[in-house]
Amino acid sequence: MKPAITIDRVPDDPLLIETISKWYREEWGTAPQTTAKLIKAFQIIAWEKGIPVGTAGLYRDVSLLNTYPQFRRYSPWLGMLYVISEKRLLGIGSLLCNRIERQARTQGNKRIYLYTFTAEQMYKKLAWTELERVLYKNHDTVIMYKNLS
Repeated sequence: MKPAITIDRVPDDPLLIETISKWYREEWGTAPQTTAKLIKAFQIIAWEKGIPVGTAGLYRDVSLLNTYPQFRRYSPWLGMLYVISEKRLLGIGSLLCNRIERQARTQGNKRIYLYTFTAEQMYKKLAWTELERVLYKNHDTVIMYKNLS
């Protein structure tokens, strides 16, 4: 049975931002200052029975662009999609993706981008298309896009 999930924008709540920062630090080594900056863009949170279980954002600037500036022509980026380990493979990541896609569409975007070295298969199932592959942070990383029209 799929969990009852609600998705909202991340409120200005220091404890919640600290939780997200901890998730990102443990999963990808992201500095807390970077997380705080990202959350100010467009960040959503998935809740199950009042408990945060996942998050994702929509960004104009992502860390990959520091290494591969040729991709700056692409925007916006779905990024930092994270679901707590015990809730993975239950569809929460898909719900977060769908919500970010809707937000990008309402902003007038015709296409959205992402990069991943951990969840390529999930994105393929959600109709994302490979654009290019790069070596990023010593990982085979796929850059993907999805048409929103």
